[in-house]
Amino acid sequence: MMTNVLLGIYPDVFAAGAAFAGVPFGCFATTNGSEWNSECANGQVTRTPQQWGDLVRAAYPGYTGPRPRMQIWHGANDDILRYPNFGEQVKQWTNVHGLSQTPTVTDSPQAGYTRTRYGGSGGTAPVEAITNTGTTAVNGWSPAFTLPGGQSITSGWNASYAPTSGAVTARNATYNAAIAPHASASVGFQATHGGNTAAPTAFTLNGTPCSIA
Repeated sequence: MMTNVLLGIYPDVFAAGAAFAGVPFGCFATTNGSEWNSECANGQVTRTPQQWGDLVRAAYPGYTGPRPRMQIWHGANDDILRYPNFGEQVKQWTNVHGLSQTPTVTDSPQAGYTRTRYGGSGGTAPVEAITNTGTTAVNGWSPAFTLPGGQSITSGWNASYAPTSGAVTARNATYNAAIAPHASASVGFQATHGGNTAAPTAFTLNGTPCSIA
């Protein structure tokens, strides 16, 4: 977690950093005197890329120099600092660097690992199925997508949704956080629109791009 903090506060000191099982800059801060932020640790703190990036920029007002490169590592089964924090860190640091959240390159350097690099080298039904095709269980999941302009979620099931428009992240409920290998979880929502009935065109799951079946 301190890697995120140090790179955010001292961009003029550090050229790069690697965070292992961390949380976004500003996520773990508390105002009630406690030393542990359970909401952040459990992956329940979600913000837009702009909001996360603004927290970093506000730590050093007026700084216009280069920002440190960031490498983020996180285990999908981490039950102390849960995996949704991985995706929130990706949102934060791609925004800080002014990059798209769509990876430039995605590969698997070794079995069980997915690597995404940024900035270098359908349907209409409002329901998506999340399937774990790996060999280990998923413990905590958060699909993310962007609603077309004018659409706003009014209700949902099997997950919580925030915000209700724009770049939306769905968070698992307490009863369906774990998905066994080759099992699935279904989520859904209802939304209003101002005439634009288009469906989201891209999705990520815990920060990893998904294919649309």
